[in-house]
Amino acid sequence: MYKNKKCFTLTIGCILTFVITGCTSFEHYKNPDAAAEETECKYDSFNDNVTCTMPEIGTCSDGREANFSFGKCPFPSSHVYLRVAYNNSSKMALYVINGYVRSNGWNYPYKVLDNSGKNFSFDKQTSKVDYCYSGNCVTKEYFSISIDRGYIRRHIRDGINMKIYGKEGGSLIKIPAAYVQGFEKVLRSEGL
Repeated sequence: MYKNKKCFTLTIGCILTFVITGCTSFEHYKNPDAAAEETECKYDSFNDNVTCTMPEIGTCSDGREANFSFGKCPFPSSHVYLRVAYNNSSKMALYVINGYVRSNGWNYPYKVLDNSGKNFSFDKQTSKVDYCYSGNCVTKEYFSISIDRGYIRRHIRDGINMKIYGKEGGSLIKIPAAYVQGFEKVLRSEGL
């Protein structure tokens, strides 16, 4: 029912032709319906599961939206998406914030707190070098934060704001209210 972001291609012609391709995925920051429409739900009939994943959003270390197509973002930055995995047989649901910290070198994230000071289960997963330039390497350190449905509902109006603490500095997570509202809309429509 819900689909991923829509992409566009713009061709600019002169003597040479340049083709710019980008994705118009930033509406989900402001519009709950757009956030819901960009959500992808996958059904696994063999295991009787449904998994719904929101589009990725990012936050720069200075609090701005991380949009690498249109400007620089100070490191470290966080890139996250909300996800639910639901098993119809057991009626069990797992709600998580999945993502990664992107930084100039290893940040070693170790804990996460929301803006009220609540500590969350923070599962470090894998790490990789994204790319290197002039002797520096940009890294991605992947994580998962467990949340519950009540937490999602409590943040419908204000969004979710968290900080990931790392050895080399903090990284902000800002999930706008419209994005949370879109996720809740998908959960309701899927009967989760």
